[in-house]
Amino acid sequence: MLDLDRLITPPEHGDVLIEPPAERWPAIIAHNRATLNRIRHRLLDSDFTAVRRQTRAQLGAAADQPLILIGHQPEFFHAGVWAKHVLADAVARRLGGRCVNLVVDNDAPKNPFLRIPVERDGEIALRNLRYATFPAGVAFESIPAAERAALEAFERELRAALDNRFARSMMPAFVDGMRRAGGGAPRDWVEQSIAGRRAVEAHFDVRPEDVRVSRVWGGPLLFDMLADARRFATAYNAALDEYRQARRIRDRQRPIPDLTLDEQRCELPIWAYRLGQVRRRLFVQDAGQELILLAEQEPIARLPRARLRKVVDAERVLSELRGFCLRPRALTLTLWARLLAADLFVHGIGGAKYDLITDGLMRRYYGIEPPEIACVSATLRL
Repeated sequence: MLDLDRLITPPEHGDVLIEPPAERWPAIIAHNRATLNRIRHRLLDSDFTAVRRQTRAQLGAAADQPLILIGHQPEFFHAGVWAKHVLADAVARRLGGRCVNLVVDNDAPKNPFLRIPVERDGEIALRNLRYATFPAGVAFESIPAAERAALEAFERELRAALDNRFARSMMPAFVDGMRRAGGGAPRDWVEQSIAGRRAVEAHFDVRPEDVRVSRVWGGPLLFDMLADARRFATAYNAALDEYRQARRIRDRQRPIPDLTLDEQRCELPIWAYRLGQVRRRLFVQDAGQELILLAEQEPIARLPRARLRKVVDAERVLSELRGFCLRPRALTLTLWARLLAADLFVHGIGGAKYDLITDGLMRRYYGIEPPEIACVSATLRL
C-alpha cells in the first residue's frame, strides 16, 4: 500500500522517490490483477473483464502481459516527471511487459514558455522562450503543427539563449526530432512534441510506447457514466468530500470543485468541445425518456434511454454528436486507466495524492477495493 507520508519532493540533487519500492511492483501487479478479475460490475450489457481485455488489446497488451501505465501532457516537463518514464519502462521490460505513456492531448496548455537560465551581468536569470502558440482554453489535440520556419526560429533562439551550452545539451536532438516528426509532415503539434521527446529518450534507451488519450479513451465506461449520471456524480462528490474531511480542507474549490447537481441536470467530470474550440463542462439533463447532453448551456445530443442499455447502441448514438468530442477530466482518466487498462499506474506526487479521490469513487460507485498505484519522482538541479 502507498505510504502517503513518504510522498514528498526528493530534497537533494540526484535524489529519487520510489513508493512503494520497485522490488515490490511485481507483487503489486499480481495483486491488482486478482482484484480487477473479481469485479462483477457490468458496463451496460458488457462484462467488465471482457471490456478490460478489449481495452488492453487496444493498447497492445496481451491478456497475461504486465502493463504499466504512466501519463502526462505533451509539453516540456521536469526530471521528476521523466523519472516515471525511466523506471516504468525498465520494470516493464524486466517483466516482459509493456510500458505505455498516455499522452494527455485533451488537456489545455497552461504555459507556452521554456524557462532557460542565462547569465546577465555576472548573475543568473531566467529567460522565457516561447516554444509554441496555444489559444487559451483549447486542447492540445487542436493545436496545428509548427511550420518549419517556426521550428528554425525556435532553434535559433535556443542557440542564442544557451550559447555554448546548446551543443552539449539534448536540445539539438529534441528539435531535430520535432523536425522529423511524421516523416517531415506531422499531423499536429502533439505529434511533434512526442517525436522531440522520443528522440531524447532514444539516447538513454528509454522507450515507453506513446498512446494519445483522444484515440483510446471512452467506450463502455463512458456510456455507463452517461446512463447513470446522477448516481456517478453523487458518488464523485461524496468521495471528494471524504478526501476534504480527512485533510481538514474547508475550501469547496480545493483540490477541485464539486460537480454541479440540481433537480434538472447534473455535471459529469468530462470535457465537451469541438476541435479548435474552448473546452466546456459536460452536463446531463433528465428529460423523461431521453437524456440531453449539454456543453455548458448548449445542447449537443439527445440520447433515448432505451439506447443506453447496450454498448453497441450507445456507440451509434454518440457517433452523432455534431462534431463534439467527449474527453476525460483528470480523475476520470485515471479511473479509466486503472480499472480497464493498467496492471499498475505510476503517478507523480501530486497525482498520487489526488488519486485517493478516485479510490473513494471506486468504492462508492463500483463497490470494489481499488487497485494499488505507485509514485515516482526525482530532483535534478542545474
